[in-house]
Amino acid sequence: MTEPVRYQEGKDNNVLSSALYDAYKGKCWWCGRAMPFPDAEIDHLLPRSASPERVAELAQELGLDGDFDVHDPRNLGPICPGCNKEKASTDFTKVPRIVSKLRKAENLRPRVIRLVRTFHDTKAIAAALLRAKAADLSDADARRTLNEHAPGFIQAMANAGVDLDYSAYSVVDVERGEDGPLEVEVTLGAVSRRALGVLEDACGGELPAVLEEPVIALERILHKDVFSAFENKHIPGGAAYPGSVESGWLDVAVRSVSLDRSGTYFEFTFEGTFQGQFPVTLLHDSVDPGTLEEGAGEAFADGEFSFPAEWDPSDGDVEIIVGEPTLTYNELKTWIDY
Repeated sequence: MTEPVRYQEGKDNNVLSSALYDAYKGKCWWCGRAMPFPDAEIDHLLPRSASPERVAELAQELGLDGDFDVHDPRNLGPICPGCNKEKASTDFTKVPRIVSKLRKAENLRPRVIRLVRTFHDTKAIAAALLRAKAADLSDADARRTLNEHAPGFIQAMANAGVDLDYSAYSVVDVERGEDGPLEVEVTLGAVSRRALGVLEDACGGELPAVLEEPVIALERILHKDVFSAFENKHIPGGAAYPGSVESGWLDVAVRSVSLDRSGTYFEFTFEGTFQGQFPVTLLHDSVDPGTLEEGAGEAFADGEFSFPAEWDPSDGDVEIIVGEPTLTYNELKTWIDY
């Protein structure tokens, strides 16, 4: 029988830590900022110090399963040391975003489990890779060892026919006006990096500028779709009447850039993913006929997007023309507190 994947008190949890770090793309689950793997700590979203009775109480308050296990990956995330200290005294019944963070952990749970079990299937090489991943590359001896041995490892992979197309990761700050910048994760393979290089070098495009309008439009579409979802929401008293929609948190990631060229005409297609939580102010029908009550709502959205970017110097316009994003939802859920 396969052992369940869970945090083990007082034992070596390095493999689980690595799986969580990779599933969260190297970002702290609390503040959303990138961090080096050696700094990452395993955090329990709901505190492990809570008594079983308190966990059951929190689970009920947050709408979680009755058999909620605080050591399961659905309650774990990588966290940076600073946030771990800040979070220690937080009362999570007073933090609305914890619900959406728990839903995100639930969505990432299958990947965490798969990464842990893949490690154990090929334990020897996986352990070596984990040690390399955790190495302090600011150390001169570690860098020298890497320089000496990495080429042979890469050659062995090539000889075995292993695809060497690694994904390069970066974070781009995209301006959103009064809402401030949004950190957009950009993770691209070799083909996408070449396409992006053409856009930047041949077309003179700058990635933050190219992403600005589509990201603003993506958030606007999300708010509109969340508003529409609440307009169609029915509760025991009757109907809900949404007001403002805000972004509690929003993760946007570019996963690929493709290029189609015909003569002097270049068309780039950007594709990626989005996931976010959106608080909503609303009124809803009361159980007393003809009266309204104030309430609060929340939506969780997860999906994919794409948008085009065109450049054609032959028409005399050397600017890159960026199109509207198209969204495809994997999930759009709404909840009302009434």
